[in-house]
Amino acid sequence: MRLGPAAAVKAGTGQRVDVNGTEVAVFNLDGQYFAVSGTCPHHGGPIGDGRVSGTTVECPWHRWEYDIMTGRRVDKVGSPLETFEIVCVEGSLICVDPPQ
Repeated sequence: MRLGPAAAVKAGTGQRVDVNGTEVAVFNLDGQYFAVSGTCPHHGGPIGDGRVSGTTVECPWHRWEYDIMTGRRVDKVGSPLETFEIVCVEGSLICVDPPQ
């Protein structure tokens, strides 16, 4: 699946992307791209709008923290975010495989 232009996701940030009605959060960690489900399992907060610190993103609604690389919660035990198995850049586009 193509998510959009890599240049749109600045280093150290995330972006929300709609893929056929499903929200995906794409992150740029120093030129490495990662993608997770775009809504927090807690109450559906927009993960792509969260504050990024290292490899962690904080949900802007209730501050739940997730590892961008694995989707796992880092602050407590809880439901993880879905992750996309492969994230690559083809030309200038970010592409992913469907979530696992």
